Amino acid sequence: MLRNMITSVYIEDHDYRADGNDGKWYFVDHEYQSDINIYFVDHEYQADITVCFVDHEYQAGWRNNDKKHLFYKKKK
Repeated sequence: MLRNMITSVYIEDHDYRADGNDGKWYFVDHEYQSDINIYFVDHEYQADITVCFVDHEYQAGWRNNDKKHLFYKKKK
């Protein structure tokens, strides 16, 4: 699975630190608060991308830019 990884993700404690498209995410409680929606699936073949959650902020980022466009903010 990790050889197919497209991005590494670091989970931030504060929403303002997760601004941008550089692999830093902040999870919200309600869909209306989100910039994009993420859906987790049971099988890798169901996924559009494969992510790896990392322990350190410096490890976050894109490994393959081909699907980066999927993570630009949705229009509200």
